Amino acid sequence: MQNGIEYNEDEGEIQTNDHETTDEDTKGLNFDYGSLCTVGKLWVVALRAILLGAKMCFIPSVKAAYPPKVPERPKPMKYKDLPLYESPHYEYKDHNADKLRCPNMDQKIVQTILLPHVSVYRKEVQKTLCFAKSELIDTYKEVKTDYRTAEKRILNYMRDPKNDTLKKACMTIGVVTGFYLGSGGGIPRKFFGTAMGTCAAGSICYPKETDEGFRTFMYYVGKGLVAFYNSYCGKNFSFRERVACTRDLPTMPKVPTKPLPACPKK
Repeated sequence: MQNGIEYNEDEGEIQTNDHETTDEDTKGLNFDYGSLCTVGKLWVVALRAILLGAKMCFIPSVKAAYPPKVPERPKPMKYKDLPLYESPHYEYKDHNADKLRCPNMDQKIVQTILLPHVSVYRKEVQKTLCFAKSELIDTYKEVKTDYRTAEKRILNYMRDPKNDTLKKACMTIGVVTGFYLGSGGGIPRKFFGTAMGTCAAGSICYPKETDEGFRTFMYYVGKGLVAFYNSYCGKNFSFRERVACTRDLPTMPKVPTKPLPACPKK
């Protein structure tokens, strides 16, 4: 027994005496009750963490507040069903007004992150495409100019009066080629193929004569068809007579005209 406390070994309990402790009994004993309380609290917290799986938090922490709840659009309701102490319609209206005031309302997070990188690559691609386009346009113009120059040179060479033998040979090749292409069918096909070959070769070697001959041929063919139609249907259609081309007409001399006299001043 110490300080009025008995331990019963048979019953395994701690018993206290009823008599009062004197200064002589507590002399030499100094208990630190604050430290004992702290150790007990830590023991209880550790035991709870082992048995219940609770998280031990020896350092106090402050949790952030939850974001405000976004008001949803209320359903249409009659004025009798409107709540007395709440105003969902006005809250939703104020929420939309606040969103409109925000400068980054329509700005997306992914767009904000990717826009700088995409802009750089887009500018590079656009610059490359513009450069390639300009190169293609310049190449096309050069090829077109070379082709026009070569075509003009060939036509001038073929239409030169000094190359009469070459022109006759070209006409012969055109007629034979057209006849060969139209030889697979009947007489109309042979005639059409030969005419096309002759016109193609003639447009290269004799452009003026070929144009006049083609116009004359088409005029008489049309005139014959109109005459056949008039005789068969009893009509009276007619073609107007041929008019010479302006380039075949002789140039009219320019008659000098005298300037009109100026009006006398009053």
